[in-house]
Amino acid sequence: MGRTGVGKSSLINALCGMYVAEVSAVDIGTKETVSYSCKEQGRTLMDILDSRGFAEHEGENTETAEEQLCDDIIEFDPDVALLIIGCTDRSNATDDDIDFIKKVREKYYKKNNAELPVVVALNRVDGVMPARETDPNSYSEKKLNRIQEHAAFFEEKFDKKQFNASAVIPVSSLIDWKNDQGDEIDLDDINELSAEERKRLEISYDGRYNIDKLRESLENAIADYEAQMGMRMAFKLEELVLKIANHVNKAMSTISGTVALSPIPISDIYILLIIQALDTVMIAALAGSEISIKTAKDFVIRLGGMGGAGFGFRLAAQQGSKLANMLFPGAGSTISAAIASGGTYAIGKAAINHYILGYNEIDVKKLFEKDKKADKEN
Repeated sequence: MGRTGVGKSSLINALCGMYVAEVSAVDIGTKETVSYSCKEQGRTLMDILDSRGFAEHEGENTETAEEQLCDDIIEFDPDVALLIIGCTDRSNATDDDIDFIKKVREKYYKKNNAELPVVVALNRVDGVMPARETDPNSYSEKKLNRIQEHAAFFEEKFDKKQFNASAVIPVSSLIDWKNDQGDEIDLDDINELSAEERKRLEISYDGRYNIDKLRESLENAIADYEAQMGMRMAFKLEELVLKIANHVNKAMSTISGTVALSPIPISDIYILLIIQALDTVMIAALAGSEISIKTAKDFVIRLGGMGGAGFGFRLAAQQGSKLANMLFPGAGSTISAAIASGGTYAIGKAAINHYILGYNEIDVKKLFEKDKKADKEN
């Protein structure tokens, strides 16, 4: 919940660390309430009910609009409520929102026999004086003290209103974005991009502050384990997923190299294919996509086709190098291991580009050929 202009959308993106794939909006109840489903690979990870303050309704009857909005929230049955307030907002609008949430909590308790946890995010602390300081790593002591003063102001207000929040976190959701060509892109233009293009957007400037703390507070406030897991996956940090995927890929590449040390030609081809397929399966799983070994093998084989004759030559070189063992014992197997390891790594990178970063097969082909060319030059 949050008033217009408090940065609800930017805060969701800041929590995710990226634009969430497959976000759809459907009007429900009144025009003051919109439901969003955050999906990945067709699977719903988290539902969000986006609600404006009841005083912003478009009708004439404030009480009726408030009751309808309250009913929408109770029907949605949330695991946690996130109240977003502008950190520098000293208006009385916050009092109205608190009174409304207290009414929601009363109805929620009657339905669930449990209290609805509420986490408060004091957003846009980057606007706190001195406003020229937007890099959280360089916030001066003066700015940090003023941020704490704003937080203390709201905490005192909450105490006076007898409103108990699970946490009150000052945050900044300031992010600038760039496309995969490295060009910065305006927020208005992002709405014109396809879901696949939005998924590939990268952070060009990161001015986020306390987002990890807010994410942790939301997680701690949720009682249901399945809901916690859904939120973790929806708010996953792409950097963390990529780090794990690259670790998996390196490990599987090492295994491929070990298998390819066998001095007998042809003996390891099928085993290497299975290893590369397993690498692809695990990388896809990190992206939330469940694929079979057969699907992964098809991906590996199809990638070989996309790579053209170069992939076949790589395989021939990897196997043919073993014949060198006849002249120089062990030398051919070492070459074979290096080729097999490099090939598995290239395929793993292609899987990362496709399943995690969302590149289509045409783009995966281009990147694969680029990596293959760089590998040859090295």
